[in-house]
Amino acid sequence: VGINLITNGFTYTDKNGKDIVVLNKDTATDETVIHEFGHIFSKWQKQNRPELWQKGQDLVKTAIENSEIEEIVDYVKSTKFKRKFRSIL
Repeated sequence: VGINLITNGFTYTDKNGKDIVVLNKDTATDETVIHEFGHIFSKWQKQNRPELWQKGQDLVKTAIENSEIEEIVDYVKSTKFKRKFRSIL
C-alpha cells in the first residue's frame, strides 16, 4: 500500500525544557509556520492563562457543533488576515 508520510513541521521540548519548532524546508508553507508556533503558544497559554485557553477550547467546540469551521477557514484564506501574517514571517 506504500504510504509516504512527510511532515511539514513539528514541535518538541528539548532536554532543557525549551520548545523547538522544526520545519521541513522542502514542504513547509506560511501556514505551517503559524500552525507549529500555535502549538507552542497553546501550550504556554494552557500553563499560564488556563482560563483563556479553556475559553478558546469552548469556542472551537461550539464552532464545530455549529458547523462554522469551514466558514472560518474560508474567511482566513480570503482576507487580509492571511497577508498580515505573511508580512511577519
